[in-house]
Amino acid sequence: MANASNRRTRSQKKKTQIKRARSERDRDDRVRVEKFLERQKTNDPFGKFWREWVESRRHLDALLADLPKNKKSEWAPRIQALLRIPSSLAAELGIGLMAGEPWNLSPEQLSEWPTAAQVFKALEAHPEVARNLAFDSSVSPDIVAESQIYGTVDDFPSEMIAQWEKDWGAKVAKKLALELAKPPGVSLRVRLKEDREKIRKELEARKDALSPVSPVGIRFEGYKAVMASEGFQRGAFEIQDEGSQLLAIAVHDPKMVLPLLTKSPGEETHPFSGEIPKKGFPPITVIDACAGAGGKTLAIADLMGGKGRVFAYDIYSSKIAALRRRIGKAQMTNAKAIQLEEGNEEVTLKEFFGKADAVLVDAPCSGWGVLRRNPDAKWKENFTALEKLPELQSHLLNLYSRLVKPGGRLVYSLCTFRKEESEAVSARFSSEHPEFTSIGGGYLGPSQTDGFYLQIWERKTEPAER
Repeated sequence: MANASNRRTRSQKKKTQIKRARSERDRDDRVRVEKFLERQKTNDPFGKFWREWVESRRHLDALLADLPKNKKSEWAPRIQALLRIPSSLAAELGIGLMAGEPWNLSPEQLSEWPTAAQVFKALEAHPEVARNLAFDSSVSPDIVAESQIYGTVDDFPSEMIAQWEKDWGAKVAKKLALELAKPPGVSLRVRLKEDREKIRKELEARKDALSPVSPVGIRFEGYKAVMASEGFQRGAFEIQDEGSQLLAIAVHDPKMVLPLLTKSPGEETHPFSGEIPKKGFPPITVIDACAGAGGKTLAIADLMGGKGRVFAYDIYSSKIAALRRRIGKAQMTNAKAIQLEEGNEEVTLKEFFGKADAVLVDAPCSGWGVLRRNPDAKWKENFTALEKLPELQSHLLNLYSRLVKPGGRLVYSLCTFRKEESEAVSARFSSEHPEFTSIGGGYLGPSQTDGFYLQIWERKTEPAER
């Protein structure tokens, strides 16, 4: 009995030793795998960049700016194309996707999504495909049209497409997907004091580069390095989408822009038929309520030939500081950037109540009209947070409408075509403010321009009856 007990004890000890040895081997294997994966991450610069982009709140352009100059110029077109048309690009390169990818992936899954690296490396191996995604502006438009890789609804989150279909129907949704999947191109706004044709020649652009929709615009369908040019250095032009240029013109003379607006987004924009006075529009007092980077502020000020007054407001100190630098560089002495304290805006604004000739409320929005320029936005969209935007937009209209003088204009603009933010907010304002009369509104792009919504009211000269 004792011998049998000893044998069982020895057998149990041996089993325990074997289990312990296996456990130690498994632990060592896990450590080796973890170290291998860590080395792989270190030796995989794109993977590191991709994970940082997925996990951080920083904009793609900010992350690209951190790269060495040569790597940025090499990587940027590939990454932007990957974000703009992930499904169509994978199909073009013969890379398979699971149904619903990448839009059905959690942030953790997206961070390790292998297809991103496969597409990125495939573009390096197939330069002819990469060229189709980032043509130089000197290439013939015919070649671009023949070689372009077109996007589809699969290149956008299903929730986004569902919203487009709800607002505009399946046909328009497909059109929007097609337009917003295209490369954005480069648009310039030529200063009023400059000759647009002369600038075109200086930039060695083709004659058809003169924008048909903006009288101060030059348009390059592909990439164009303009910031190193002599014209840009001397401040002869600014980089700005033609849609934004038209919004600035609408602030001064709505009749010039209203005929270009359409009832639904994605329709072709008619050519501009008006003529800006050589010395600029008559000087007026303009309020730019949500100035941001200040592109429209500078355009509004320039269109008055440096006369009149433009007061640009924002609650963010970084944006106001950047705008002040831009105003100084452009020597736009009729523009002034002012920071507001969030929640206490009226303290600063009350001195202008009822005194502004025109007020532009270019409100924060979903930004769906500029997805081809900011493709990373659709990957990180918070669809729940979108529901709060109409209330914010209505608040801004209610606040800044008080600055409009009798006979003055209130201009509401958005870089989106989402009906809850555009038509619904406008209808609510009209119903709550009988002292304002609508003089027109509609959509621009996305086609020749980015996608915008524009609505303009005029304040009645006589008190409205309630």
